[in-house]
Amino acid sequence: MKIDKPDDELYAIIKSIYDDLSDEMELRKHFNPAEILGTKEETFYEAKRAILESLSFGQYAFVTKGRIKKVVMDDGKMVQIQENRFFENWVRS
Repeated sequence: MKIDKPDDELYAIIKSIYDDLSDEMELRKHFNPAEILGTKEETFYEAKRAILESLSFGQYAFVTKGRIKKVVMDDGKMVQIQENRFFENWVRS
């Protein structure tokens, strides 16, 4: 398959679109439940996992919503982090 290298003007457009989507989806940020939870006992999160855009239908994002919670084990010395997803669906954004 032949792939053409874009000129500087087209590359700037492609890069701008990528940077915008990267920021919106937090692509440079790892999904780390312990980091999201921090010092809290429980917290909720929302993450965009995919984005589709079209001129005719606008933008849709595949969104995941969930809860992250610290669970203290029976001996009281170990802590487990529990992640429960309660929503996954396409959402118009």
